[in-house]
Amino acid sequence: MAQFAIIQDPDGYSNLRSEPNAQAPIITQVPEGRILFVEHEYWSLDSTWVLVYFNPSPFSIAFDQAAYGGYIHHSRLLNIENLPEAEHAPELRFKAEKVDSLDFFFRGNSEYPDRINGIPYYGVEMGMSEATRCSAMELIVDGDSIPQSPILFESLFNLKFDPDWISTKSSFNIQEKRWGDSYFILMMGSDGAGGYHIVWEIKGHRIVQRWVGSII
Repeated sequence: MAQFAIIQDPDGYSNLRSEPNAQAPIITQVPEGRILFVEHEYWSLDSTWVLVYFNPSPFSIAFDQAAYGGYIHHSRLLNIENLPEAEHAPELRFKAEKVDSLDFFFRGNSEYPDRINGIPYYGVEMGMSEATRCSAMELIVDGDSIPQSPILFESLFNLKFDPDWISTKSSFNIQEKRWGDSYFILMMGSDGAGGYHIVWEIKGHRIVQRWVGSII
């Protein structure tokens, strides 16, 4: 499982800097509580500055804008994997549908496809002729099933290779954490070169944050 952190800063934000020192130019300011992907080799108690990636969209839906890479002081980061295990965490359920034809779209001279079948994507490798795509998603809290907007799931390919429902309560390689009134669910989609990671933050009956991206 990849490593992720959230910003915990008494100022309400942390500065993302271009170099690992306090005098380096500020790339942007990351708000309190935002999820960041952390480069594994930097994540140790001996690292004063940590290389992280920050997506400006809280739901990672700014597909045309790559996540910012930069450095944040170690003291401002809270490792999600070190949070307490969650008891009675909400459930996420995903419905997969088989896609028999993959139409790759390339932007300009890029060697990597920008869209598949007209939408941004995660979890598909070049050379694949078919895949499964998430076609529905539900958040289940206290017995209530809450359908989710397609913008949260339509780009997720190969969460499950069979066209059926998958649940975070019956799947391997799922982590459930809790911090205050937030639940964090960490999971992986696809595998190999197409592998990607997702972190969901849930408060009450709402998904309030999603980090998704390829890190391989």
